Amino acid sequence: MEDAIKLAKALAHEHGVKEKVCFILADACRLPFRDKVFNGVVSIGVFEHVPKVEDAIKEGWRVLKNIGVLFLMTPDRLFPCDFHDTNLPFIHWLPHRVATSLAYALHRIDPSHMPQTSEGVFELNRFLTRWEIFKNITKR
Repeated sequence: MEDAIKLAKALAHEHGVKEKVCFILADACRLPFRDKVFNGVVSIGVFEHVPKVEDAIKEGWRVLKNIGVLFLMTPDRLFPCDFHDTNLPFIHWLPHRVATSLAYALHRIDPSHMPQTSEGVFELNRFLTRWEIFKNITKR
């Protein structure tokens, strides 16, 4: 993750916005900000990597001003092909352990962006449906 922040800082410098942005490495479920401080919260491709999506969404709402905008973008489990992890059709419709085992067997696990269990095993990301995301964001 530190490498990603270094790259982001270099890109900000290259595009002349270095003085206008700040990069912070933080837990999405425990953000280091006061309540109701941001006009907008943007999350692109994050929730499929978070073990407790509900907590991350609650944190987004917590730091967002009352008239702020919460923008979420994440893969949808109902889409037929997994372009995010394995590039295999229908694999994310299988039970999670079966899908992960199949991805390993087909050599489709890319450890560079996979979540890791406490035993050091890489797992496929946990995709949500749009309905699951909607249910969580309306619990404000």
